[in-house]
Amino acid sequence: MVHELERCEALGVRYLVIHPGFHQGSGEARGHAKIVAALDRIHAMTQGYDTMITLENTAGQGTSIGSDPAQIARIMADVAEGVRLGFCLDTCHAFAAGYDVRTRAGYAHLLGHIATVIGLDRLKVIHVNDSLGQCGSRVDRHENIGRGMIGKTPFRWIMNDTRLRNIPKIIETPGLKNPVHDMRELAVLRGLVHR
Repeated sequence: MVHELERCEALGVRYLVIHPGFHQGSGEARGHAKIVAALDRIHAMTQGYDTMITLENTAGQGTSIGSDPAQIARIMADVAEGVRLGFCLDTCHAFAAGYDVRTRAGYAHLLGHIATVIGLDRLKVIHVNDSLGQCGSRVDRHENIGRGMIGKTPFRWIMNDTRLRNIPKIIETPGLKNPVHDMRELAVLRGLVHR
């Protein structure tokens, strides 16, 4: 992790996105404590770095920690230099964790929850991915924009939400690294922006 941060710092990469981790059967409290201790050690070894670790929400698969933004907020609060941490919202993971963003009310609930427990100012990156799995399935399987269980409408809200305008959005859908695929996904998202 320190080597990753060193590379990001050398390249001028502003955010390094990671999943918080797994408790592997030891329980959420113990897993939380280990994550906090690890982040404290990493921060101690990277004093003065501009690159910020951003914790990504998870789908809740297995023993992963972070499917509820409140879990990530607790990590941020307990890390000694928690101000050096940001948040990355992954749309597929949120949906799989049970946040039904297909309705205006569901979308507002998720953004409101993030605003309340973490703060939208700490939302630094968004992974825009549709979901192969159903809402609440806890299955981390990304799908192409508008071709999964989320559908296009919530991505239209994301792309036009003024609160999210200056937040980098990253596509992590099947077929990445294929230029034709990449252009299609970008075209879909750009087509959702109100001009």
